[in-house]
Formats: sequence, structure tokens, C-alpha cells
Amino acid sequence: MENRKISVWKFAPEFFLVLFLAAFGVGVVGANLFWEPYLQQGNVLGIYMLFQLSKEELSTKEYFFYILKYRGGWLFMCLLGSFSVWGLPLAILTVLILGLFLGGILALAVLQFGVSGMAGGAALFLPQGLCYLPATIFLMGELARKSASHLRFQGKVKKISQNPLLVVALCLGGYILGILLESYVNPIFLNFVLEKIKIF
Repeated sequence: MENRKISVWKFAPEFFLVLFLAAFGVGVVGANLFWEPYLQQGNVLGIYMLFQLSKEELSTKEYFFYILKYRGGWLFMCLLGSFSVWGLPLAILTVLILGLFLGGILALAVLQFGVSGMAGGAALFLPQGLCYLPATIFLMGELARKSASHLRFQGKVKKISQNPLLVVALCLGGYILGILLESYVNPIFLNFVLEKIKIF
């Protein structure tokens, strides 16, 4: 009997981009559905913003290693998982969590503070999000492709890129740049935006 082939084009970056957008939409809808009965009274977004602002009191070096510990720990787990079949669900879970979180936070910003709250919500993720998002989409695509090659009955694997190691290296560089921006730039930028829109 001929082995059944598993098409891995589905795990290309395009797949993860669609997955992120779908999760983002679910996050927006979920925030709207649970806003009035659960989230409105708790002021979830306000607490989260104040938590982010409190990190400005840390030295940039301490904050950098704090972020590196948590961001890097999950990323390292994904990299290790790519050498087994567990890398595929980890890659999918990573993108789903990212989309749900971003969609939920931005929706809460509008629901709680109106249009001006959108600026505050966006400021939580800028400028580091411009590095994290593309790095996550492309890196998870490569890790999922590698993980899929360990599946049973795997047929010929279609390459997503000519040099996957280069893609992984560039994505890791994007993550490091994102961590630097989150550590050194985002606290100042967030404080500046919140002072301008005066939502507190």
C-alpha cells in the first residue's frame, strides 16, 4: 500500500497569517460578548495598562532580562518542539494566543475608553509588535514544517523556503530586536501616548 502523503503547504506562513487573523477576530468578538457581564466592572484593560506603566520604574537592563526570560522561554520551547511532532501544535497554539490576546486587548480599549482608547491599546504593542508579529508568523511556519516532517506516513516535504536556517535566524533576530524595543522604547512611548489621550 502506498504511504499516505501529508501536505505541509498548509503550515506555510500564509496559513499562520490566516490563523492569526481568525484568532484576532475571535478575540474582538469575545471581548464584545463578555464586556458587559464580566469585563466592564473589573476594568481589566486599565489594570493591564497600569501594570505595563509600572515597569518603567525598572531599569532598562532589568526589564530586558525580565522580558527575555518569559518571551525567550516560550520561544525556546517552540524551537525544541520542532524536533518532534509536538512542535506543530505548539506553533499553532502560539499564533492563536497572540491573535486572541491582541484582538481582545484592542477591543477592550475601544469598549472602555472609546476611540481614544484605541491609541492607548495600540501603544501597548508598539513599536515591538512590528517585529514580533512577522517574526512569529514566519518562524512558526518554519517550525511547524520541520515538526510535520516527523509525522508518521509523511510523504515528500515541500520546502517553504530555500534556506530555512536563514529564515529562523532572521526571525530570532527580529525577536531580539522586539525585546530591545519593548524594553527601551515601549515604556517611554506608552507613557507619552497615555499622557496625550488622558484616559486615566
